[in-house]
Amino acid sequence: MNTSTGYDVNRLLLPDNLMEQRVANKFIIDAAFYIIGKLRGAKIETELDRDAQLLFQMTVLKSISLLTLSEGLQYENQIDKTSIHGIIDCFSMNSIVRSQFEAFCNFNNIYIQPKNVNERTLKYDLWALSGLKHRQNFRTEEEENKRKKEDEKLQIESIIKSIENNPCFSQLNEDSKIEIRKKGIKDKDWKLKIIQDRAFFIAWHDLMKNANITDTVDGIYRHLSLTTHPSNVSVFQFNNLYNSGEYIKTCLMSLQISNYFISFLITDYCHYSSEAKKIFHELPYICKYLINSLNCMFRGNDFVIYPAN
Repeated sequence: MNTSTGYDVNRLLLPDNLMEQRVANKFIIDAAFYIIGKLRGAKIETELDRDAQLLFQMTVLKSISLLTLSEGLQYENQIDKTSIHGIIDCFSMNSIVRSQFEAFCNFNNIYIQPKNVNERTLKYDLWALSGLKHRQNFRTEEEENKRKKEDEKLQIESIIKSIENNPCFSQLNEDSKIEIRKKGIKDKDWKLKIIQDRAFFIAWHDLMKNANITDTVDGIYRHLSLTTHPSNVSVFQFNNLYNSGEYIKTCLMSLQISNYFISFLITDYCHYSSEAKKIFHELPYICKYLINSLNCMFRGNDFVIYPAN
């Protein structure tokens, strides 16, 4: 299917070469930044809504870094004047894609999965509490940072009260409340799933499954983690990466996976924000086609954004 852009959009869905994959990523990045730009200056009602918008923005921004890395590095050693031209740092790309994976799963769990505002607030509070409690472990020397640390202690106390007083928390069974107090409030976990009166903490790959991702992309998180961490597997993969030309396939896969999750994130953000959904319909046909098609392929028809009536 050709469009006025001159591209075959069906080829751009699952490209088999880097040039077309970069084109596909650019269309989806452009769509995301168009939505961000049109929302600039719009009134934000709550802190929860503000953080949804910021999480969306920071996750999309990383896609620009991925495009830049996919073009290859240019480096000259000032000591001996040796140089590197066009080497693609695939493992750094995988680190970025992994963070996009986590951001999407986090957004979906907090902003899309909840059945009501109380459940959403409970999940958001656990997320915010985790960040603030981790920051308390940082050493502080400057007076300004010490004051900020004391202010954040008060915020932590306030969030814990909000969690304990949340009607969603109150309706949970006692075992679930104990689990939240231990793993959430004490141990700083926030990846919470709630089914009726039960709550339990789950792993990243389970968050992905909760977001209605098909088994087709199952195993992605393990793949990204193996090359992100200094595992022995990552070392022998790196050894073969550039000798065999495998880096081209690895780079292509990184861009593809990023495109999937940014498409999913755009759709989720539009389902969460009615203003973003209105803006989505202003996008060029090819952007909407790619985003909707990737969601349909890997999540199902429920995640397609249909034209407004």
